Amino acid sequence: MFKRFQWILILQVLLLALLVSCNGTIEEEEKLKVMATTPLLQDWVNNVAKGRVSVESIIPYGADPHSYQPGAQDVSRIVSADTIFSVGLGYEEQWLAKLLESNSDLTNTPLGESVSPIKMSGGHDGHDHGDSGLDPHFWFDPTRVAMAVDAIANHLSEIDPVSQDYYQSNASAYKAQLMDLNNQIKDEISAIPKQNRVIITGHDSLGYLEGQYGIESLQPIVSSVSSETGLSPDDLIKAVKFIEKHNVKVIFLESTQSDKYAKTVANETGINVASGLNVETLDDANGTYIDFMKDNIGVIVSNLSYAGHGTEHDVPHEGHDEHEEHDEHEGHDEHDEHEEHDEHKEHDEHDEHDEHDEHDEHDEHDEQES
Repeated sequence: MFKRFQWILILQVLLLALLVSCNGTIEEEEKLKVMATTPLLQDWVNNVAKGRVSVESIIPYGADPHSYQPGAQDVSRIVSADTIFSVGLGYEEQWLAKLLESNSDLTNTPLGESVSPIKMSGGHDGHDHGDSGLDPHFWFDPTRVAMAVDAIANHLSEIDPVSQDYYQSNASAYKAQLMDLNNQIKDEISAIPKQNRVIITGHDSLGYLEGQYGIESLQPIVSSVSSETGLSPDDLIKAVKFIEKHNVKVIFLESTQSDKYAKTVANETGINVASGLNVETLDDANGTYIDFMKDNIGVIVSNLSYAGHGTEHDVPHEGHDEHEEHDEHEGHDEHDEHEEHDEHKEHDEHDEHDEHDEHDEHDEHDEQES
């Protein structure tokens, strides 16, 4: 009887474990506590864990990761975590390294090391991204995000082996969505004329678009200008020459950046300034990485597609159109003047003819009277 009771208890425990494995339901206090350094990473972890773990972003929604520094409450949350997922490649600057040094029991998985990162193409607006020279903005390539998702699933499986199948299954489903996103981006970018696939931003953040989608990402031209020194004549001359050399049509600004100096350059060169890019983070908890990418690619495609019909330098200019319109008006005015002149001339000829006829009639009348 006692053995029978033991077997029933064991079966109940196994059944409970099976139910948890199937539906991902687990008590909140029993969940693993995971910290992600940015909201983008938090979204990736959520898509893998789907409620199996408790995950928070260290850097708040909408905050600039480059200027973030953790406060006392942030540090308390971080050090109590079971594990941390970070971008790595120096993206979190020095604050994370210092936390890890002073809390040796913290485990951190730097996802950037698992995505075959590319080198930075130029300066990074004074941001310190370490000595590696590697670009941490790999999220602009969904295929590399898929690599990061694998790293997330593998690490969660290591610290929670009971849920390994659950994590791996979710990761596979999410990677399929990322591949669909990648194909959609390729289709949208293919509509941009090839000569217009050149992009320049306020700081070096879109380098991954080049290898994956063929959009050349150029080194920022006004990123080193500070508000104290302003845009010097030499800075402006260099920017103008750079834009002309590379056939740049648009300067893209991030939503957090001032457009003051970019507009000065644009006014000198005739190119456009496009705002609305959000290259670092999610604005709020309702946002997702996939929506983030769709919004940014929409801004890029809509601004690069407007020009570039014909040859590489055959781009419509508003000033040119105004001149043509002015010439057409001048031609119409000249035509109207000719017509008016002809009407006057014809009128004068009629008047002269009438005067002659009247004169002849008077002469004929006088002769008859005499």
